[in-house]
Amino acid sequence: MNKYAAHSKAPAEPGGRYSVVHGCKNKRRYHTEAFAWRVAKRATRQRGLALRVYPCPLCQGWHITKRRTFT
Repeated sequence: MNKYAAHSKAPAEPGGRYSVVHGCKNKRRYHTEAFAWRVAKRATRQRGLALRVYPCPLCQGWHITKRRTFT
């Protein structure tokens, strides 16, 4: 598996097409929380960013953010 296989820009539709989910269409979607944390921790080590992972209610995947909380 290549390093990009576990995420996508939007959830796959049946038949392999991608749908555009408003609100997360420009975000990377990680299929598992564990993989999202791996990516976030690597970025933290490499770039010194404080990142966290959160579940997306729109695409049912996981995203990474620099924000501490959501309003």
